[in-house]
Amino acid sequence: MNSWRDTPNGGRSDTVIKVYISPLDPSLKGVGKADDWGNRGQASYHANWHAFGGGWGEDWQIGGKARLGSSFPDGTSNVIAFVERYASCGLPGKTSGDWNTYLYASRIWAEDSDGSCFACPGPVTEHYGNNGAYESPAWWMSIRPGGGQAIASYPDPNTRPADYPINRATGTSRYMTAMQVLPPPDNCDPTRLQALSAGGMLVVMVDGSVRSVNPSVSTDTLARAFTPNDGLVLGSDWD
Repeated sequence: MNSWRDTPNGGRSDTVIKVYISPLDPSLKGVGKADDWGNRGQASYHANWHAFGGGWGEDWQIGGKARLGSSFPDGTSNVIAFVERYASCGLPGKTSGDWNTYLYASRIWAEDSDGSCFACPGPVTEHYGNNGAYESPAWWMSIRPGGGQAIASYPDPNTRPADYPINRATGTSRYMTAMQVLPPPDNCDPTRLQALSAGGMLVVMVDGSVRSVNPSVSTDTLARAFTPNDGLVLGSDWD
C-alpha cells in the first residue's frame, strides 16, 4: 500500500531494482535513482496499459482483471505486454522543475500515478490533468501527443471516444505515434515510445517471447499490437 513512499516514510520506493532498468537507457540518473523524484528507483520497462490497465475509467485500485486467454482474444503472441522506454524524458527546454507530465516525466517503478482523478494512470487522467499520469511505469496511446491539445474531445471522463485506441472498422489509429529512436533525454517526448538502440525497440509479448520492433513499423501496426481485443491482424511490417 505504501510502496510508493521512501524508506523513512514506511515504503521502499528508493530501492533500485536492477531488472527494471535497461543498461541501454541514456536517461538514467547516477545509480538508477531519480534525483528529481525523491531518489526513488527508476524504471526503463513499462507495462502496456491497454493490456493490463482495465477499463477506460479504472484506476490503480481496480487491478488483477486481465486473464490469459479471455483477456487477449487477439492471441497472446500478438499483444505487447511490456515495452522499453526512457526513465527520464522531456521536450526541449523542459526539466525536472516543470512537472507537466505531457512535457516532462521522471518514471519510477513504484509510482501509481497520482493524477487529477486521484491515481488513475491512463487516458482519462491525461485528458483532465497535467500532473501524475506519465510518471507511471505504464504506457498507453496518448490523446494529446507531444503535450499539445487533445485530439479527442468528450464531456464525461467515463465516455470513451468510439475510435480509441483504434478504429476497428478501418484498422487505423489516430492516437498512435511513431517511436523515437535514441532521442537525447532532453529532446524526448513523454507521450511517445523510445527505442533504446538504432536497431529497434525491445518488447515482451504476453506469451513471454521477446522481440525487437523495427523503428519503421507503421503506427497502425503498432496500435494493433498494443490492443488485445481489436480483432485485427498485425500488418506485414510486423515480421
